[in-house]
Amino acid sequence: MAAPHVTGAAALIKAVWPSLTYAQIKTKILESVDEIIAPEFIGKTITGGRLNVARAVGGEPSPLPLRLALVNSTPRVGPPTGGTEITVTGVGIHPNVQVTLGLKPCTNVRAPSQLELKCITSPTSILGLHNVTATNPDGTRKTLSGAFRYSPPPTLNSINAVSTLIAGGATVTLQGTQFETTGTQVRIGEKICSQVQVQSSTQLTCVVPPYDPGSYRVTVINRWGQESTEPVQFAYYAHPAPAISAVNPSAGPLAGGNLVTVSGANFRSGAVVHVGGLECAQVNVLSPSQLTCRTPAQTVGTYTFKVTHTDGQTGTFSNGYTYRPAPQVTSVTPTRGLTSAGTLLTISGSQLVSGATAMVGTQACNDPRWMSATQITCRTPALPAGSHRIAVTNPEGQSSSSSTATFEVVSPRWVRTNGSSCVTVCSQQSLVSKPSPEGAYCASGEVIPASAQGMISFPNGCSPNRQCAAQGSVNGASHQGRFCYGPRQSKNNQRTDVTMGCYCSL
Repeated sequence: MAAPHVTGAAALIKAVWPSLTYAQIKTKILESVDEIIAPEFIGKTITGGRLNVARAVGGEPSPLPLRLALVNSTPRVGPPTGGTEITVTGVGIHPNVQVTLGLKPCTNVRAPSQLELKCITSPTSILGLHNVTATNPDGTRKTLSGAFRYSPPPTLNSINAVSTLIAGGATVTLQGTQFETTGTQVRIGEKICSQVQVQSSTQLTCVVPPYDPGSYRVTVINRWGQESTEPVQFAYYAHPAPAISAVNPSAGPLAGGNLVTVSGANFRSGAVVHVGGLECAQVNVLSPSQLTCRTPAQTVGTYTFKVTHTDGQTGTFSNGYTYRPAPQVTSVTPTRGLTSAGTLLTISGSQLVSGATAMVGTQACNDPRWMSATQITCRTPALPAGSHRIAVTNPEGQSSSSSTATFEVVSPRWVRTNGSSCVTVCSQQSLVSKPSPEGAYCASGEVIPASAQGMISFPNGCSPNRQCAAQGSVNGASHQGRFCYGPRQSKNNQRTDVTMGCYCSL
């Protein structure tokens, strides 16, 4: 419509309808056009028609003819779960228009004007392009071919690194779903990653851009403009994050208080240390590669060690520290031994750890060997006679302080027979009769006949360095060489017994 014609038409309408407002005059002009159906007019005029002044100034206003033309729809892509609001533009859209997307109806359809409609996409199992079809109540129908694409958006599950220095340049790996090999972008905050490489539909890599210090959301965008919505974050720091390589000792008591040395890199003053979520005390940063602290009390288990800087960066060491009870000793086998070294002891108990050592009294047991959590072995050192407590110490320093197991050290000795057998005499000492290491010994039961005089020879002989004692009132027993001597004395008129010394040992 040319401006002079419209101005003239408006003047005529005002003359005929003097009470109309400007807006009402405009409406009458727009509602009284002649229909022009031509593709070249679609989208270029408000009404798609030609000014008809006669209709505008006479009679009741007539509505636009029920004709329909569709031009565009936005957005052009959405998830197969539905729920995307799309806007379709065109002309001649009736307020009661019906819309289908592919084979399914669009829901919540509304037409704000004859030039626009809005509706919500329905769920579908058919991916790809779908037609949008609008139908007016008079049956007029128009279709926009391939106007909307059902496509699942990308999802982002994780990123292998959670931070980097502000200079950027690090290559990160992202895990998720629906990664497309072409057109995929990665955005950190408001910046785009470079060198995006899609290895599969679930993994891609990219090089992060430089950024100011702070934490930013990571978003994966496919070629259709769909974005991941998961709250995955990536942080930039002015200083490198701490890193832990070792904790020594790696175990300690449940009560805590153990002084541990943490080795690693990038440690800075003000660092806070946690063991299994509980804070260490007395943190002392000795250097960028080493710090110390005292462990908190904790329950039985193995926990992650974590160092946190004042800027929020953390370094962790999984399974870095173990809390366990002190070792317990319940028994030792054998329970007795000689003063000489080398007795093999088997120590039984609980909470015994590989690398544990043992003490017999105040001396270390030799060659300790860990057999299980309930048993270790070792060989005794040379020990003085007496009772010695057995104690075990685990590698972290905890010991079985409450142990009641003892090892009795016995010194072999000569005991008077007093007429009894050596087996009986030694058993009374909880020992056994043994050959003397100095030579043969005199066995009980060797007697001097009552008629004997002078030197009497005994089959086993006597140790040349032991005293042969006469029994009862017999006095003057003596030894010389391999023979024992006793004075002539009658006992029950048959014999005189000579009590010899028994060598008792284990």
